[in-house]
Amino acid sequence: MTSRDALIRALENRYHPLTTEGTSTSPDATGSTAEAVTPAIALKQFLADLPVEQTSRPHLLLQTLKKQHPDWHLSHADFAVLASVDDCSRLIFRLINLHEQADGVLRSLMPVVARELLEDPLLAIDDNPSLLDILDLFGEAMIGWTPGLGRFGDQLFSRLQEVADQLSNSRPEIPALRTELQSFLHKDQERIHKIEDRLAASETGQIRTRQSRNLAASMLNSRTRDKQLTRRLQSFLQGPWYESLPLIILAEGITSEAWQRAVKLTETMIELYQPLAADAETASSQKQLIYRLIENLPNEIREMLVALEHDTQSAELALDELEQEHILIVSGQPLAYEPFSELPCDEQAQTGTTISRPLLRKVQNLQTGQWLLFQNGTESHRLKLALKLEDIQAMMFTNRNGMKVMEKSFDEVAYLMSTGIMKLLNHEAVFSSTFRTHYEGLVEEHTRQIRRTAERRAEFEQEMEAREASFRREEEAAREREQARLEAMQAEKEAFRTGILASASAAAALPENAEALSGATEQIKKLGIGSWLYLPAPENSFIEAKLAVILSAGSKYIFVDSKGTKLADYSGTELSQMLVAGLAKIHEKSVVFEDTLAQVVSKLRQDRNKSYDDLTAQ
Repeated sequence: MTSRDALIRALENRYHPLTTEGTSTSPDATGSTAEAVTPAIALKQFLADLPVEQTSRPHLLLQTLKKQHPDWHLSHADFAVLASVDDCSRLIFRLINLHEQADGVLRSLMPVVARELLEDPLLAIDDNPSLLDILDLFGEAMIGWTPGLGRFGDQLFSRLQEVADQLSNSRPEIPALRTELQSFLHKDQERIHKIEDRLAASETGQIRTRQSRNLAASMLNSRTRDKQLTRRLQSFLQGPWYESLPLIILAEGITSEAWQRAVKLTETMIELYQPLAADAETASSQKQLIYRLIENLPNEIREMLVALEHDTQSAELALDELEQEHILIVSGQPLAYEPFSELPCDEQAQTGTTISRPLLRKVQNLQTGQWLLFQNGTESHRLKLALKLEDIQAMMFTNRNGMKVMEKSFDEVAYLMSTGIMKLLNHEAVFSSTFRTHYEGLVEEHTRQIRRTAERRAEFEQEMEAREASFRREEEAAREREQARLEAMQAEKEAFRTGILASASAAAALPENAEALSGATEQIKKLGIGSWLYLPAPENSFIEAKLAVILSAGSKYIFVDSKGTKLADYSGTELSQMLVAGLAKIHEKSVVFEDTLAQVVSKLRQDRNKSYDDLTAQ
């Protein structure tokens, strides 16, 4: 169920000032105003004080407020409620299309509706009785009202004005007022229904008879128009045949198979009398068809007349005369044609326009009790469909007093509706249904917007998470590649080291290198921190390396490059073997450094016991 806050947010979302025609009554886009927001109590008082002459005409509330108080500023919620009442009012009074006097009274109540909705917008969509239900009752009761309906019409309009005054000037209990109005209107409707029922009972037979004869005459007139006919055929068509056709309509209906068969027999009878074509081949084909038709046509006509119990002597004599003319037709003898005098027929809507199936279906869907507006030149009439006869496709219309006003066929009504002369009026719960539909639509739209925003936010967050996950995967893959590269380098380095040491060990193990190994061992022992060596590098090359650390009395020598980065570490034995094998060399500057260092150390030892004077003597 929609909450009050949710409905107000939906209203504000729809009627945001940036999307509404600017008025000085609207707040700015941020919700604040340059001046103080007009209190709701002042706005309600303004609506209560509006004179009837202003509210009974099609003025919009926001426009009226702007004109009288251009300096007022409304909150978003108040602005949205007034804008929604204006929108619903425009639609309601376009749909309901009341007489201008009734229209003015109901329009005068729209400020009251606005006051109620300012207090609680949920009144538009909840199921409790509200002011909108009162307006629905009057909208349905006044749809057929016009001045001059007599005492009962005057009573209805007076009751409408009384209730309008009550609602405008006081706060009556809506449920009690609604119950009272329903009772009053129910009695009025019962009175009208009794009149309509008596009218329908008395008119149904007469309408059926008139309409069936009218339809039969209309069919015969249309089929014989511009055709060649003899006096005998005319006598039969306008005599026994015309008297029989309404019986078919009354018994079977205008859409029945029997009626369609009668129409076809009429067309066949008339076609037999038409001159043959000038073309010999076509004329010969027509003759063959005529022979076959003449053989069976009289019996078919006689069967239909018998079925209708229309077997009078005059009908039989007319058929005998037709058969004599049929013999003349078969023998090719000339016939004496005479002009056809059309049967009297009410063809008000016979314009020559073919009624489309969708339009005719719209008329067929009309239900008794529905109201239509009939515009007859400058005059307009409000008609209620009181009687609908499907079999003969006829309708009878009454005014609000239940008095017969008009009788039309389906085709006539379809034509009048297609030209706009007659149009359907909406009157059932127009006020409440319009507000409910509008407000619920706003809530649904706002809910969809919130959902779309949440979905877009979720999509954005999912995209960002996907990007972060992809970045993390790329980082992890890069680390794995780097680790694999380092491991490969380390493995390659270890393999190179293993190969070097194996070669060095093999060379040192040779007997002829025993003395060289001893000398190399002594050289390694003499190395000090800072000594430089050429150590083996891939592709039979050497790299300069500086001795940085000696551990455990020569068990491990650690070498670095000029930047201090570790290059390798070897034991003293491994270095000796590498020197013997020629896989490592002691840098020349390391030898000079050692000789100089030895001299310095010897000199320091000699001078350790000398006095200052001895040391400084010239």
